[in-house]
Amino acid sequence: MGIFAALAFQFLIVIFEMGLGVWLLSGKQQPASWAVVLSAFVSFAAITFYQGWIGQASCGCLGSKVSVNPWIMFSVDLAAVGSLLIARPDLKPLWDNRVRLARATASVVGVYLLLMGILAAVAYYGYGSVDAALASLRNERLSISPSMIDMGVGAPGETREAKVELTNRTEHPIRLIGGTSDCSCTVIGDLPVTIPPGEARSITVAMHLAQRGRKFQSQSRIQDR
Repeated sequence: MGIFAALAFQFLIVIFEMGLGVWLLSGKQQPASWAVVLSAFVSFAAITFYQGWIGQASCGCLGSKVSVNPWIMFSVDLAAVGSLLIARPDLKPLWDNRVRLARATASVVGVYLLLMGILAAVAYYGYGSVDAALASLRNERLSISPSMIDMGVGAPGETREAKVELTNRTEHPIRLIGGTSDCSCTVIGDLPVTIPPGEARSITVAMHLAQRGRKFQSQSRIQDR
């Protein structure tokens, strides 16, 4: 949720993981790479723990089409952290060369930020925004923002509402004539609606909370007809 659901943020994470993977395969600066990998898996463990704590159904670690319980990935992350602590390299060179390492880290971060800036500039120049560029790469004709909504805590039997924005990424109008609904969630209140090319419209998502107190997640999808 929040920044974690943003396409641009997910893209940055993917680039970071790819760069880290190449670094590990190169075998260069093992003490430094060990420290970065340990920090990464500690962060992953913290995120998956939080996802499991709030009752999220899937951590999203393997994409939107593969659902994995956050507690499973939390166990995997903890196992990775434990393995890294047991099989740690000699860290003395890391301490002895701390000044040189700090300079190298600053250089890497600088290059990374420069690359991200160039990619963002290309995205804005060619598509108007980073989200639009990523949607084009994903062949996404209709985008939902935010992709996940936290309805918060409510009383059993209460109905809560939130707004989501639908953006038409095509060159022709898109008309939504209906929506799906289940025992807890409905999106049909503001439909039908026509979205002109390149524009966005907001619709209301209504969720009826269960009679008994519990945490749950409902996922919505768009299907072409």
